[in-house]
Amino acid sequence: AGQPAPGTANLVAQTYPGRYNTYGNDDDFSDVINYGASLRVEYDAGPVKLTSISAWRKTDSFFLLDQDNSALAVVRAAIQSYNREITQEFQVSNGAGSAFDWLIGVYYYNYRARYDRLGIRSALDPASNFDILAGQNSESMAVFGQATFPITSTTNLTAGLRYTTEDQKHFDTFFLPDSAIAILGPDRRGQS
Repeated sequence: AGQPAPGTANLVAQTYPGRYNTYGNDDDFSDVINYGASLRVEYDAGPVKLTSISAWRKTDSFFLLDQDNSALAVVRAAIQSYNREITQEFQVSNGAGSAFDWLIGVYYYNYRARYDRLGIRSALDPASNFDILAGQNSESMAVFGQATFPITSTTNLTAGLRYTTEDQKHFDTFFLPDSAIAILGPDRRGQS
């Protein structure tokens, strides 16, 4: 009782369809591809050791979702997104024979993310269809230092400092499909 017959829609008295079932009229779909690489290079220059740490990561994804989760084609969302991260760190640290351990370095982070046409579609009300183009850019830089001093044969004191600056930018644009109308969202920036 309460279950719609195959091929029909029961929008009034739907019961819980079960843990692994849904009333959705379409199968949801996702396709996610991740890439990544990192490289660490160390060089012993005698009194100091030089270190470079590089990393790159990229994700491409596409989701097709039945947003209303009913047996009718009320709202369908197609979401295509991309993001990419790059980090680079350089360190200079003490070599062998130093009276205490120390390290100074710089760090860089760059992130880009995009919704490339997040499309909302409704068969019941095509006039309400819209697309969203949105994104976020983040860029951060830091300098840091750390030193470890022996206090006793079993105790060390470690102190460090770090200064970070970060700039973020967010943007979005709403499109009405099949028209030249675009509503530009505010260019929102954040800095810390």
